[in-house]
Amino acid sequence: MIIMKRRLILILIGFILVGCVFSPEQTNIFENPACLPPCWENITPGVTKKADALAILSKNHAIDQPIKDPNQALIGFDDAFHFTFYKDINRLGFIYIVGDRVSMIKFENKLHITLQKAFELFGVPQSVIVVEHVGEFDTITWLNPENGIVFSYLFHLNNSFEIRPGDEIDEVFLFDPSQYQLYLNNGFFTYAEISSDEISKKMRLWKGYGSITQYLTSPLP
Repeated sequence: MIIMKRRLILILIGFILVGCVFSPEQTNIFENPACLPPCWENITPGVTKKADALAILSKNHAIDQPIKDPNQALIGFDDAFHFTFYKDINRLGFIYIVGDRVSMIKFENKLHITLQKAFELFGVPQSVIVVEHVGEFDTITWLNPENGIVFSYLFHLNNSFEIRPGDEIDEVFLFDPSQYQLYLNNGFFTYAEISSDEISKKMRLWKGYGSITQYLTSPLP
């Protein structure tokens, strides 16, 4: 009888531990990909039609249903809609449409991806840009336009001036590489705070972790 009780306790502990390890709140939505970026869940920017993207998302158990499609045009795009993950209104995905096809997929907030993990998932970026905001934050954005991948995070200047492998990114953009210039012109990767001309002046080669100041000087050759 005592042995049976012990076994039941161990089984219960096992269930609790599994629940902790695989908590949806901690899930990385880019693990075990169905396809390689910039494709996500078999939605490929520049290829997948809007109707097909909606059908794919409607079968994804991580995404809250139903997905609302307001048929709302935005600057640079003919249509856009958004969705949430795991009943968390702060964990967002967006799909932007040009014509009748997906142009860009954007994810933001609670991605649970460190900078080092982002490099493993999306590849080492070609360049980086720092957008300086008024106040305590700057935005650091890593760009790999040829592969249709950009990711970024808000850098809190009061904590450290160091870019570290364990820093967590909070935005990922997967897009049609042929439309990269369109996104730059509309300030999509820089919160429309600087012009496309200024972007080219501020863009730097990615040299690795360390002080943020190395990306505020020495423009691209």
